[in-house]
Amino acid sequence: MRREAFENLPYVSKEEALNLKKYLLKFVDERDNFIQVLNSTETYFSIADYKLDYLFNIRHVNFDKSTKKTIYTIDYKPHNQYNNDYTSYVIELEPLKQQLQKWYTLILNIEKVTYEFFNPFDYYYENEFKNYFTNEDEDSAYNPFDLKQQEVIYYFINYIEYKVINSEEIPDEQKDELIKETKLLKENLPKTSKSKLTKGLSKLAENIKKTSNKLFHDVFDITKKEGIKFLLKKGTEQIPAEIKTTEFWINLFN
Repeated sequence: MRREAFENLPYVSKEEALNLKKYLLKFVDERDNFIQVLNSTETYFSIADYKLDYLFNIRHVNFDKSTKKTIYTIDYKPHNQYNNDYTSYVIELEPLKQQLQKWYTLILNIEKVTYEFFNPFDYYYENEFKNYFTNEDEDSAYNPFDLKQQEVIYYFINYIEYKVINSEEIPDEQKDELIKETKLLKENLPKTSKSKLTKGLSKLAENIKKTSNKLFHDVFDITKKEGIKFLLKKGTEQIPAEIKTTEFWINLFN
């Protein structure tokens, strides 16, 4: 949204637009394994899936002087379960939120049907590991873990890399893919929200399970998962210096 368009709005609309933006950012963050925010100065807010097959645009924010209400021009696709084309509305705040949820539910169902059709045996993993790691802190949608927690996560991911590299069950090509995943998690750790980071760890656990059941149990089984959760929540004040060594993690989990 261009600054001049925002500046032309009365205060009541500016405040509502700000609160809506916070709502939309949280909405996407909680579903960011499937949808993303698109950067555009031509719209107030745009959301799409990662393949860009489905779009939800809030194009304009205006103030209706006759009703003294803020109104939004939206367009999205698919229109509904019968029609894949775009549709457009002028709508108020609460109906907008309801329509966004309907749109998301529809595109999620479309993708589930498509995925199950072409990958009938993989769907188990999508459900099993969706929330393998979770974080329920109030600020999880916006803030990263604190520095001490990041330290724990960083060296835990280093341990995962060590186990992947030294696994005798995984072909080199699959090792390379898993290592790319771990390096990306570490690289983005300082700026990634808690909820997004835990989703990333869940996805990594899922991919390791698909690749090697033995490696999964070596790294991610329920006992080890609970140990990591304990360190993140309660144990960061007494982390030993040895956390930076692979031997620390091997001893911790053996």
